[in-house]
Amino acid sequence: IDITQSEIDLGTSSAYWDSANSFWSVNGGLYYANSGVLNFGTASSGNDFAVGVTTADNVLTISDGTVTDYKGMIGYNNGSGTVNVTGASATWSNSNWLYVGHSGTGTLNITGGAAATNTFGYICFNPGSTGTVTVNGAGSRWSNSAELNVAAYGTGTLNIQDGGTVSNTNSYVAGSS
Repeated sequence: IDITQSEIDLGTSSAYWDSANSFWSVNGGLYYANSGVLNFGTASSGNDFAVGVTTADNVLTISDGTVTDYKGMIGYNNGSGTVNVTGASATWSNSNWLYVGHSGTGTLNITGGAAATNTFGYICFNPGSTGTVTVNGAGSRWSNSAELNVAAYGTGTLNIQDGGTVSNTNSYVAGSS
């Protein structure tokens, strides 16, 4: 599905477009990308995409599909969210930044040979944020083409288990906090 409308229905809830800020948000429900492509941006520009902006317990599961955006955020503002990328044909592609726990609480699970890609990866970006990333299973991978920062200002955890891989050029652990 190529997202071009101001509101899309993903099951029983909706994702909303804030045209003033080029911002899609998943806030207040459970969402699934089970096949096809949800496209929120391009390689050089596009839209930000957030899971869990101001409410708790938001979940996006990507299985056998692809979600693309310019900047991805889990746990934006004071919200909380979880993104599960699972299965060998599942990918979350952020052409620039990926924040797990931007200002809220974020969880990213990459399992079963799935992939998440971005240029800059942050687990806990702002003070008070909490983030956890788990990369589990052979073929599961998180690729940061430039830098990975774990616990920039918050409480961050990175788990690499059972053959999962994480790659980056530069890395920082508790770089600012």
